[in-house]
Amino acid sequence: MDVTAFERFARQKTRKALERAADLYTGDLLAGLSLREAAFEEWLRDERDRLREAALQVLGQLLAAQTSATDLEPAVQTAVRLLALEPMHEAAHRALMDLYDRPVRAPRGQRILPGGEAPIGLYCLIVSAIRRQEDS
Repeated sequence: MDVTAFERFARQKTRKALERAADLYTGDLLAGLSLREAAFEEWLRDERDRLREAALQVLGQLLAAQTSATDLEPAVQTAVRLLALEPMHEAAHRALMDLYDRPVRAPRGQRILPGGEAPIGLYCLIVSAIRRQEDS
């Protein structure tokens, strides 16, 4: 992960910059690396936590920008990605429920009501996240 570029794009706050920052965050910094040196392990843990929190902010801001657009698929993808990082992120759950509740416009102005299995899948995801939280 290019931390410098991620932080630069995250500070810019435009939708395009937030998209770039989100693309750069691919998971924990130096994932899989483990050294048996306490000072390094502490630094790495702190950096991972800091960058993860920054990624949560970036994704939250990006989601807010995307929900006002007419093409809702990017917003759904961002909400799902946000929930993968933080399953108990209430705002992301609310946004995703709102996105699934919006009617979709078909050609010639016909409305297609939302539906399918997505809302049921979201419900199952929420229940699973709550159970994991209660068990820990």
